[in-house]
Amino acid sequence: MIQFNLKNRLILALGLWLTAAWCGAKVLQDWTSIGPGFAGAFADKDGSTLDLSTAPGPVPGEKALSIKAHIVNWAGLWSALDMDLSGKGALRFMAKSSRPQILEVGLMDRNKVKYTVEIRVRADNWKEFVLPLSLFRKGAYQMTEAPLDQTLDWPQIRTLQFQPQIRGDSTLLVGPVSLQKGKVKAETGVPEEKNTLLVQDFAFLDKTAYGPYTDGKTSTTIQLTLEKDPQEEGAQLAHFQYDLKAKGWAGYWMRAGDVWGGQDWNGAKAFTLKVSASEPLKFQIGFNDTNQNAYVAEIAATRGNGWEKLSIPFSQFKLNPYYQPPGAKKGLPQDLSNVETINIAPETEGRHDFQAKEIVIER
Repeated sequence: MIQFNLKNRLILALGLWLTAAWCGAKVLQDWTSIGPGFAGAFADKDGSTLDLSTAPGPVPGEKALSIKAHIVNWAGLWSALDMDLSGKGALRFMAKSSRPQILEVGLMDRNKVKYTVEIRVRADNWKEFVLPLSLFRKGAYQMTEAPLDQTLDWPQIRTLQFQPQIRGDSTLLVGPVSLQKGKVKAETGVPEEKNTLLVQDFAFLDKTAYGPYTDGKTSTTIQLTLEKDPQEEGAQLAHFQYDLKAKGWAGYWMRAGDVWGGQDWNGAKAFTLKVSASEPLKFQIGFNDTNQNAYVAEIAATRGNGWEKLSIPFSQFKLNPYYQPPGAKKGLPQDLSNVETINIAPETEGRHDFQAKEIVIER
């Protein structure tokens, strides 16, 4: 059951059906008023809270919605709409965050059916987001009142929702939300390359989503430190330092994706990794498929002259001959529909270090 909660019992009134001359857009929410009846918050019963208020917007004279969030499991806000969003168009707004945050944007119709899309708000500077309505898909979590197997009724949209996905504390600011007519390019904050899936770029990798493993016998050590990427605002890279002894082994496991829940790797043709090293180094890449069968492959060695892209055809991944998890369903064909973690293990002996900044599946 949804629990409605506002830390300071603020109810945000929204300016509905306003029009603006900016880029031929219609303003859906302008965040200028506070009053009853137009907005609310929902949260788990485990202590999640949202403190909502208004703040200066991205443009002088505008207002922004300030969302001070403490997320234990889940929480979000809804704001009232009564809109016909059928036909082509896009939601357009600016946002920024005190820390890297995944923000789920949702639209709910009169039947409580909800469609969503996620954006990555990485920096404490205003960034514009453009969400074509064609990007919205049926959300994994639906209201109990929502009819099963029913699609969104675009002419009868009733609420706009925002849900921070990263647990912990953050403050998000969202500027006025407009409906942009016509065909526009999507801007979601997700690195976009045709036929690729971002597995990890370390921007949202918290301490619960990665860890080391070693042989435990040879005094082999390995350490991963997350550092700011000096070449890109709001980005992070992973700095690996290790000492691999003879006959030893070590590596790091890490989450696949920005949040837990696994990724669909179906259609994968290659695994790529951006690495910077000052010398030639070899690595082993691994993952468990949906059946928890462990696959490994050796990726091409670094040249040792700075940032480079390493790639390995997916056909080269084979079952790990030395280890299979206790829960592995042996004998089943490879199933890439839900991959939850990956492994990176250096194979060059001795004391070395390298950096990684982007892991991608190419389809």
